[in-house]
Amino acid sequence: MVVTNFLIGSAYVAISVTLLVLIRQIKLQFSSVILCFGVFILACGLTHFMEIYTLWHPEYWIAVGIMAVTAGASVVTGIYFYQLRILIVTLAEAVKRSEERRLQLEELNKFLVDQQRILVHSAKMSALGEMAGGIVHEINSPL
Repeated sequence: MVVTNFLIGSAYVAISVTLLVLIRQIKLQFSSVILCFGVFILACGLTHFMEIYTLWHPEYWIAVGIMAVTAGASVVTGIYFYQLRILIVTLAEAVKRSEERRLQLEELNKFLVDQQRILVHSAKMSALGEMAGGIVHEINSPL
């Protein structure tokens, strides 16, 4: 029980720290909801550490306080997610449309490259034809 609670608590703390670092290092959209989620995850981790502590020190009032913080953070995070759900869906749809446009542009670019290759080949053949015609003319002129 001690080992599993310690590992889970440590993982939760690591996740929370990583979220905080991401918010500080890069401009993330929805930073407030990510921060609330990080606090919630951190509080969950603290409840696992309290499980270890209360094995030897039955001070449940501290555990209840940490659980209250966890409950508060989960409620705030849930409210944020509910309020942002339409914006998140809209953003996801915009990303999907952008990806579709990118694929269309790639296809168009391939077509244009193929057309350019055909035009270059045609120009080479035309130049070769003119050069051959000039050579034939020059050969025929003295004769």
